[in-house]
Amino acid sequence: MSTMTAAYLRPRDSKPENLKELKAYIKSSELSPTWFRETDDHRSMRPEDRPALGRAVEFCKNKNVALSAVCLTQFATTKHEALAFLKSAGVEFNVIESPSINRNNVALALDIALDDVKAVASRSKASLEKIQAQFANGKAHVSKAGNMVSKLGSPDPSLANKRKSEIVLARTMNYFKTLSDFKEQGLSYQQIADTLNSHGIASPTSTKTNPKLWYASGVRNYYLRGKNAKKKLNTVSVKTQ
Repeated sequence: MSTMTAAYLRPRDSKPENLKELKAYIKSSELSPTWFRETDDHRSMRPEDRPALGRAVEFCKNKNVALSAVCLTQFATTKHEALAFLKSAGVEFNVIESPSINRNNVALALDIALDDVKAVASRSKASLEKIQAQFANGKAHVSKAGNMVSKLGSPDPSLANKRKSEIVLARTMNYFKTLSDFKEQGLSYQQIADTLNSHGIASPTSTKTNPKLWYASGVRNYYLRGKNAKKKLNTVSVKTQ
């Protein structure tokens, strides 16, 4: 049995702990890895179109080794798409978080995954038909969150845009006070960004799983937007007095 493996990582799902977990698996299995890492430009492509993944599969075929990854979402967004790709690739593979799935039973695993998708779609259709029947009888539907729903469909775009603007304004003003204080101290935009980063204050575009740094351009944009918003609010306040 070969002691080599093609270790694959995709940025979208390559958090530090995933890399650590894959390295630990390779070490415990006494494997010699050849790494294939997808670039940010290619991470959203379909699995069959991704260059690094394609090279990894070819490497596996040429060297007769297994393809290794942490989880199925390294290969595709959904489980059934990932299984379909692995089935078509026709190579041995090791998925750490799904150890029971292998080349020999991937077709069966794909069938089960597709059945699950169909079952979800069937339940969703049944729920939709039930809600539509309620509307037809002049009744409102109560969602799981306790909200009253009187019709189905996309929300009024004007209301959605208004709500989005309110959220953006609130977030802008939340940061403006801090940025304004730094500006009054004579700090440049770059110095402010460095200070925020050094104190571990995440930028507005950060998420729980993807923290991002402040940059001078972002500081400037938020500061100027906040300054303009405050100016408009003061103008409105004067007019209403």
